[in-house]
Amino acid sequence: MLIKTISTPESIVTHLLETIRSGKFPPGSFLPSERILQQELGVSRLALREALARLSALGIVQSRQGKGSYICESPNPGALQNTLLPLVTTADLKRYQDLFEARSTIEGKTTVLATRIATEAQIAQLTDILSYPENLLHDPQAFAQLDYSFHLKIAEIADNAYLSLMLQAFEPHIREFMIYSSRTFEDRVEAMQRHWPIVDAIKQRNEEKAAHLATTHMDACRTKLAEYLDQL
Repeated sequence: MLIKTISTPESIVTHLLETIRSGKFPPGSFLPSERILQQELGVSRLALREALARLSALGIVQSRQGKGSYICESPNPGALQNTLLPLVTTADLKRYQDLFEARSTIEGKTTVLATRIATEAQIAQLTDILSYPENLLHDPQAFAQLDYSFHLKIAEIADNAYLSLMLQAFEPHIREFMIYSSRTFEDRVEAMQRHWPIVDAIKQRNEEKAAHLATTHMDACRTKLAEYLDQL
């Protein structure tokens, strides 16, 4: 297929995306060399390199020195974070609410999935995350990292690549949300304590209870955030 009349980087990106979706280049496989792509598409080297740079920024391809460009084997959360960036701002309460609803939906589902398939070793990993020195919670940033690690581990246990990717993409915004929704040491202790019943429900393979506890936890975070915002 020659791209002669529309030889822009954007048209090259569109063509390569369609080719990747067709399965011609599976994850981990290398694209043809730049020379071959130039010949096949009838485009300039500059236009091709710009197109490959755009695909790299999207987290779809990566370049390896001396070997060329290959299809990423796993999605890049950082690329999705950049895409979501314009949607999230602490100055926009509606966007914060949207973020909360999205996070609540994702974590409710991952908790149910994790309850179905968690191994004893994975449950022990969740317990280890919650076995922290209490004075750690005096640091809001450390608390945010700890809390996020717990929820990310549940997403990993759930073994759904799409849900895990979305949670990872939300990471910086979730951390900020956690800090704003748990302003005091007491808030942070309370928030972390709500995780233990979730672990117990996972141990019991009680999907309904686990989903309810995950939702209750999210609702409590939302209430704390609303209380703080009302004081501003």
